[in-house]
Amino acid sequence: MSIKFECGCRFHQIEFDSFDVGGQKCISICIYEHKSGKTGKLLKKPKLLADVMLHPEVAKSLIESIKNGII
Repeated sequence: MSIKFECGCRFHQIEFDSFDVGGQKCISICIYEHKSGKTGKLLKKPKLLADVMLHPEVAKSLIESIKNGII
């Protein structure tokens, strides 16, 4: 499952992806630049700026927080 959000500046895109590793649910978070800062046009290929994979325990905590409306 993958969820995509636009940053408030509209030049960045944040993508959340959940997947199973060895039966444990993990979450990866990637931040892309998908529009040119100079022209404002969409890039042909989004530029990866940062990515992180959350440990299953942290992923579980994040999912629970979202379900409970904390985030």
